[in-house]
Amino acid sequence: MAAGSALSHPEQLGLDAIFPAFYLALLVGELRTGRARIAALAGALIVVALIPLAPAGVPVVAASLGALIGLRRLP
Repeated sequence: MAAGSALSHPEQLGLDAIFPAFYLALLVGELRTGRARIAALAGALIVVALIPLAPAGVPVVAASLGALIGLRRLP
């Protein structure tokens, strides 16, 4: 009971920052190759370009297209 009431206001504990920080920590571990960096940069550029134009959620889905660069095989 006490833990539930303590977590009812996550902004007071800074829990709202955990998810972006966790995502960035995962992303840094994946950026070992130049190709991965290009895919991440493409995704970031797509999100930044679409945020003022598209409804919420669409920029993130569209940015996944940047990840397709990382899936393509080199000859």
